[in-house]
Amino acid sequence: MESCDRTSVAQSWTLGYHLVVDPKYRGKGIGTKLVKHVEKNLQRAGVTKIILGVGIDNLSTVPFYEKCGYKVMHDAVLFAKDLYKVH
Repeated sequence: MESCDRTSVAQSWTLGYHLVVDPKYRGKGIGTKLVKHVEKNLQRAGVTKIILGVGIDNLSTVPFYEKCGYKVMHDAVLFAKDLYKVH
């Protein structure tokens, strides 16, 4: 089995998982500032690509990420495995 270490690939990348802004504070630029802050720090760390997922039950956030410059990937499928359920 091949190693999953990101240093074994030509491009450094990271996978974003959760970004949440309390509904009463949405629309005030907080999410955008958080995304920019994370991007800046990851870029400093040498990461060249961010891959993030949006849950099918949270598609209303897609325009936010598109506004931040993210594009829907048409060349990948995301997989998940809940290890705590595997016996």
